[in-house]
Amino acid sequence: MISIPDIVPTGCRWTNNSCAYDALFFILYNMWLTDPIYFTANFHSLNSEWLGLISETFQKHLCKEYTLEQVRDYIRCKLCNAYPNHFTFGHNTSVEGLISKIFTSQVVFNKSYRICSNDHQSHFVESFNCSLYPGGTGNMQWTTIQDFFNVCDNRPLPDPCVLCDSQMKKIDKIVHAPVLIAVIVSRTLTPADHALYININNSITQYNLCGIIYYGGEHFTARYIDRQQTVWFNDGVRTGHSSIKEGDIHQVDLIKCPDNRDAELYIYAKAVV
Repeated sequence: MISIPDIVPTGCRWTNNSCAYDALFFILYNMWLTDPIYFTANFHSLNSEWLGLISETFQKHLCKEYTLEQVRDYIRCKLCNAYPNHFTFGHNTSVEGLISKIFTSQVVFNKSYRICSNDHQSHFVESFNCSLYPGGTGNMQWTTIQDFFNVCDNRPLPDPCVLCDSQMKKIDKIVHAPVLIAVIVSRTLTPADHALYININNSITQYNLCGIIYYGGEHFTARYIDRQQTVWFNDGVRTGHSSIKEGDIHQVDLIKCPDNRDAELYIYAKAVV
């Protein structure tokens, strides 16, 4: 493991509409760098095709075989070859689109279904995508992401059961605890919880905020939160390889970044026990 004081967060210099990749790589690389062995194993466990490949290319950069920009563009080319209609090289790319591929687990992450008081079930859905969109919960109000997790597994529904006419509720459960999860908050101004405590298979798992991606003016920027809870800002155009130290996480407004862009998504890493 690399000692924390030795780490100065580094980013990619923007080229050819790379900002979505720059923002994501700024978070992933600096997180991975704190413990390459741990994160390489867990990136592979979450998604060997993409996160596993990314961790291997990070190692090549660490060994000075490639620049971080070359690593980024290698992944861009691979994604373009695999999904030419979604990730055309040199074109703008959405971070949500990237996350939908890179954060797709090899096992089921989330299950949702409807159930009535007589145990009739319907609308059963399984998802492998380790990202979440906090949304409507009916009369059960929430203001923070933690609030959403606290109520999302027991939401009353207005429509009765088609079999017995009793009240239905929607159950949303996370059934797998990957090393990373993303919470999509675009256009909602939902504040970032510094830590989340999620019930997964009747066990509380802690996730710590490690990165935020911002969007505005057709451009993405990012913040990385290190293990000392220090916030660092990077913009592939303005700061390039460097990052700006903004201070302790409790002293920084996380909903907006210094250039007034809004939070698009939060990335959380599972706490190491």
